[in-house]
Amino acid sequence: MRALLLFLGLALSLQAHSQVVGRVLLVGGDAFAVRNGQQVRLAYSSPVEFKDILRTGPASSLQVRFVDEGLLSLRENTEFEIEDYRFGQQQQEGEHAFFRLLKGGFRSVTGLIGRSRNADYRVRTPTATIGIRGTDYAVRECADDCFETPQQRSEADSDASRGQGAPGQKMPNGLYGSVLGLSNGTNQVTLQNNATPQPVTFGINQHFYVANANTAPQQLLQPPTFVAAKPQGKTQSAQGQQGSGGEQASTGSGASGDSRPQTVTDATVVPAPVAVPTPPVLISSTTLPNDTGVLGFWISSSMPTNPNGGGALINQSALSLTSGGVPTGFTVPAGCTGPNNSGNCNGVSVSGLAAPVQSGTGNPDGSSQVIFWGRWNSGTVIDGGQVITLSNSNQAHLMYGPLTPADVIAAKTGSLTLFSGVLGTTPTNNLGEVAVSTSLGSLTVNFTARTAVMAAGSVSFASQNWTLPAASGNIVIQNGGAFFLAQGSGGSCGGTGCSGSAQVRAAGIFLGPVGDHVGASVSGASTSGAQFGAVRVFCPSGC
Repeated sequence: MRALLLFLGLALSLQAHSQVVGRVLLVGGDAFAVRNGQQVRLAYSSPVEFKDILRTGPASSLQVRFVDEGLLSLRENTEFEIEDYRFGQQQQEGEHAFFRLLKGGFRSVTGLIGRSRNADYRVRTPTATIGIRGTDYAVRECADDCFETPQQRSEADSDASRGQGAPGQKMPNGLYGSVLGLSNGTNQVTLQNNATPQPVTFGINQHFYVANANTAPQQLLQPPTFVAAKPQGKTQSAQGQQGSGGEQASTGSGASGDSRPQTVTDATVVPAPVAVPTPPVLISSTTLPNDTGVLGFWISSSMPTNPNGGGALINQSALSLTSGGVPTGFTVPAGCTGPNNSGNCNGVSVSGLAAPVQSGTGNPDGSSQVIFWGRWNSGTVIDGGQVITLSNSNQAHLMYGPLTPADVIAAKTGSLTLFSGVLGTTPTNNLGEVAVSTSLGSLTVNFTARTAVMAAGSVSFASQNWTLPAASGNIVIQNGGAFFLAQGSGGSCGGTGCSGSAQVRAAGIFLGPVGDHVGASVSGASTSGAQFGAVRVFCPSGC
């Protein structure tokens, strides 16, 4: 009996250790997982497992999306341990995400774990334990390797922070961090160590420093520029591509800043030196431009085997918003322009929207104009005369934001690869389930050929598993903006009420001032009548 118990204990331990808790989105340079005493090289789509220790080399970076849709990006020379991670309905011990930073630094965007209770999430570091209540933050543990450089210095000059070129000011060792607040939740970070039995809280746009485990955290008046500096060293690896090279300065931005052909995009989630963000702007009819893009998904009983996601280019007056920019309804007139279901908009009216069950905002390219997204389980949609009552099994996913001017898109050439991270809604299906894992393919827009191609991907629910085919379509520049409708068939779906082949549709609209962000309604349908959908933001950095 004792031998049997020991055997069972060992089997359970190995099973837990092999549990996949996330997937690699992007690799720049050298990245590894230490697993069962072996060092495993990581590449695009590599699994990240329970108890892995993630390592990045010099001039390298790694981006991981966990199954709760949390996003993690490791900077160069970092070691990060997944101490205990549990998520999903099969977990009887409660869902939680416990990590340990051994050295280096990272940026993290909160997933479903940790948005409400601080105890569900923690990161231990040599100087303090970090807790969150739903936020986006960056930290770095300095050990004789941090140098402060002027905020306005170009990224090419930031080699000084790696000991190259003209040296900057060497900073005292310890933990530095900034609360960026671009996620859902209360946008707070807590710090606790031997000197602070009660956690110390820092909010959005606040910055902190902890000298050692026996010293209380202190607030910094200015952001530490070396915390979120972008490690541009080796060519980013995406979808199986790898490369290496010397240090690179980041490219500029602007109307044509990304118009050169690009096959691999720098998509580390640490996109720039930390700066004090512009305070959020309340969205209203006075802050929205006249030209606005709106995207949506809801399940249509009249078209059960067709993906039912689309969008339109509208005037801001078609939106009804609260003082905080949350839609209560909108009207899209018949004959509108945009990536709608049939190519000829038959008119849509949405009304009676109460508080969304999920929502968020983002500022593309540092613009004061905001992209809003949310999903609702109550309200009414009238789509081409069909009345749809929203519910848990038929949620509406909506997004709106400022259109990229048509002349900006028309002037672009070459191609740009965009990625979907955590900005946007979590997919829901016809069973009322929320996705437990979402891996949407990259989106490559060719401005010269005016085509858009979304790579294959996958979405998993508790009762359904979708394998999504690649999708393609043409970019149309019209009525002050640009859009596309990428469609694909030949995917598959398995599980409750979901069988046969699957179609996918990505109805996209270019948003923001320079045209390197796309809002898209991504939806799928199987021949058995099952459906799912979401609205997502795609951008070069993985959003």
